Amino acid sequence: MKLKLNLENCYGIGKLQKEFDFSDKNVLLFYAQNGTFKTSFAKTFKNIKDDKQIKDEIFPERISKAYIEFNGEKINKEDIFVFDSYDREFDSSKSVTTFMASPKLKKEYDEIFSELDKQKKSLLKSLKKYTGSSDCEKEILKIFSNKNLYQILSDNIDFIKEVKENYEFKYHDIFDDKNKVKEFVDTNKELLQGYFDKYNEILLSSEIFKKTENGEFGTHKIKELQNTLSDDRFFLASHKLLISNQEITTSENLNNLIQNEIDRILENDEIKNKFDDIEKKITKNQNLKDFKEVINANKGILLKLINYEEFRKEVIFSYLNKKINEIEDLVSLYEN
Repeated sequence: MKLKLNLENCYGIGKLQKEFDFSDKNVLLFYAQNGTFKTSFAKTFKNIKDDKQIKDEIFPERISKAYIEFNGEKINKEDIFVFDSYDREFDSSKSVTTFMASPKLKKEYDEIFSELDKQKKSLLKSLKKYTGSSDCEKEILKIFSNKNLYQILSDNIDFIKEVKENYEFKYHDIFDDKNKVKEFVDTNKELLQGYFDKYNEILLSSEIFKKTENGEFGTHKIKELQNTLSDDRFFLASHKLLISNQEITTSENLNNLIQNEIDRILENDEIKNKFDDIEKKITKNQNLKDFKEVINANKGILLKLINYEEFRKEVIFSYLNKKINEIEDLVSLYEN
């Protein structure tokens, strides 16, 4: 976006020819040694907006010119807004909507922003019991820089809906403020990679999880299948599944079959030995006590730590998924 100015004899501005580039910023600041230029500049734009004649009040005989282009075209007066710093009704501490020229429009926007803020606070309060974090908004903003919470939820609502995992641990048990867990992950990358590789190797020999030339049927795909069939409507319609020569007639049968296979893999001697090596490293660090409890409760989490930052996002989305109805309402209000 570019703004091109060509001003002459406009309320004390003798001549100003300048092009401003807004391609990588949406705000520019003018500096003048006295207030005359700023006042004259604002008055020029205000007169353009109000369809009033522009002149030089000290030298009225001089011909005034004010030609302004925005993106190569003459600027539309509807795209101009000027506020006076001395306006007694202006109070920047109340709301950004004090910039609104119309009191009616300002009132409407204030009501919308008030409702947005109310719903956001309610959402963050309810998330606290899942995350254990006193500032859930800060944790979310860490992941998505240069965006506000509303935009983050709007951009990612489809991903939040699709989250399959349900994480019960407290957020800071793995994503702590002092980055102790991240330091452990970075220091022991090779050890974790060995655990990850061995797990996948054994997974491929499973009778349930398969990798063929047509694609992979792993834990992610099986989780999708479990979620799809979780309400039992498929089975209540007298349908059945045949998995690894075992007949499945209820979602409970399916869940038990999958969990037993995962437990079998994790109890493999080689996998257990690699887990023990990792656990010994963790035990030596007193700062990782909570982290140790988390992975002992769910050894599969170790597999996620290879991509630590992606896992952070996945965990946040899993918490948000628990409040998807509230998020949909908030996003709808924000977008409309």
